[in-house]
Amino acid sequence: MQWQQEDSHTRRWGRTTRGHGAVVLTVVAGLRTGATAVWEAPGVAAAMIGIGAHRIVFGIDTLIMVLVLGNTEHETSLPGGFAGFGVAVAATAAGMLIAAIVAPFLIPRLGRPRTVTLGLIVAAVVQLLFVTTVTQGPLLIAAFLLGVAGQTIKLTGDAAMQIDIDDARRGQVFALQDTVFNIAFLAALAAAAYVVAPDGRSPALAVAGSVVYVLGVIGVLAVRRYRIDSRR
Repeated sequence: MQWQQEDSHTRRWGRTTRGHGAVVLTVVAGLRTGATAVWEAPGVAAAMIGIGAHRIVFGIDTLIMVLVLGNTEHETSLPGGFAGFGVAVAATAAGMLIAAIVAPFLIPRLGRPRTVTLGLIVAAVVQLLFVTTVTQGPLLIAAFLLGVAGQTIKLTGDAAMQIDIDDARRGQVFALQDTVFNIAFLAALAAAAYVVAPDGRSPALAVAGSVVYVLGVIGVLAVRRYRIDSRR
């Protein structure tokens, strides 16, 4: 009897393991399908580069802002702790709201790749002018402006996926975007944690964020160039 129970348990464990393996393979296959669809749609690829670059910098800036805005030893214009960071979250949310209003007018006039490029350039300038000061006031301004730029890039990416990706693969592309979205943010946050100063005042780290934006611009321009060359 005991042998039968153990054998039954082994069979159930085997089915569970195979089930989990099948789920993993299905997810990986879906992401691969999404990546193929993105590669075949240069406009979507450009948007994904922009989204990835912004999320990397967003991870860096989040850590800087948590530490600087939560520290009242040097500045007292904001409440300490997470309440100070909450002000930056509100500023970012306000910027995202403005982007939701502006993007539908901006994207048709500039085109999607140019909108992503403009968003990255604006974000790089904001990063250099405001985030590198690592002081409360400029950081709040940066939170608002980066909210506008980042959400504009995100909305441009959503528009590109709706237009350039066929219905059968759109779900996989959005899943890939979410994966890029989250992994880029968390990886940047973890990496920045190793080098950031205890009080968050690390201008060099903020400069690194601007470099990421510039690399994003180069990537978008390279994709646009590839699209032009492929049409010849």
